[in-house]
Amino acid sequence: MTNIPNTNQPAPRSATRELQAKLNLTEDQKSKLQEIRRKYTLEAVAIEKKYVELTKPYQAEAMASGRGGKSMDPKAKAALDAIVTKKQQELEPLKVKQKEEEQAIYTPEQQKILEEFASKK
Repeated sequence: MTNIPNTNQPAPRSATRELQAKLNLTEDQKSKLQEIRRKYTLEAVAIEKKYVELTKPYQAEAMASGRGGKSMDPKAKAALDAIVTKKQQELEPLKVKQKEEEQAIYTPEQQKILEEFASKK
């Protein structure tokens, strides 16, 4: 069996430490970045909770269809897919806003370092 690497994994800790050392963030920058990430994490969690509630009626059927070998009702599956798609559409602008706010914190030199690091991945 071949081992297929997961490209969605975060960078190794050593690479992250190396990047942090190169960026040489000030305490003010670190504080602002933490604040931004905390803010968007809270917003994302609120969205996730809302959609968990919306999917509850379909979860039992989805789990039963997975165990029992029968397929899920097409209408229920379509409704569940629509909910998941809507959640992703609601989360995407948050990710973009977070990245934009984070970019505003970095100096041009730091942005260049980040771009170089991203191109290596």
